[in-house]
Amino acid sequence: MAIGGADLPPDAPLGSTRLWLDVPAAAVAAASYPVYFSLPLRLTIWPVLAGAVAHALRWALINEAAVNAPTADLLACLVAGLLLAPVARRAHAPFAGVGFAAVVALLPGVYVFRFAAGLVDLAADPTAATLLSVGANASAATLTTLAIVVGLVTGRTLAHRLIDAPRHPDSDPALPARRDR
Repeated sequence: MAIGGADLPPDAPLGSTRLWLDVPAAAVAAASYPVYFSLPLRLTIWPVLAGAVAHALRWALINEAAVNAPTADLLACLVAGLLLAPVARRAHAPFAGVGFAAVVALLPGVYVFRFAAGLVDLAADPTAATLLSVGANASAATLTTLAIVVGLVTGRTLAHRLIDAPRHPDSDPALPARRDR
């Protein structure tokens, strides 16, 4: 950026991307990450679909329901975890491979870059406004990253509990009927 004379202001407002651009971009990002986990090509469709669904949900929560980004990321990752845990289990694939690939586009890169740029600005101009901007970007990056982790892990855990939940013998015709004594 310094070579090109560009600047990354740490407090510039973020724009909203249109849904029809946001979801396909997230799907492309999700399609590129399974290779890092050596996932078979046949499994790539699952993180792509779950990533598109999660990103569409995040977009709707932020743009239509006025939910803040970390909360929207938490809920989107919860849905992705719920969708992908059974897929990973059935395919004997690492959940990290399909789960992270699906939500990689949610990572808070812009906040991290603004935080870093703000630290450089803070060294040159140690004002309260710059310090507040640096803190806000660091907080947003940290909260979003935590929301992604907690959402994915919680979604995976809930899915496994639902899959492994003991079924009552009377509710499943495949299980032998319970005999009352």
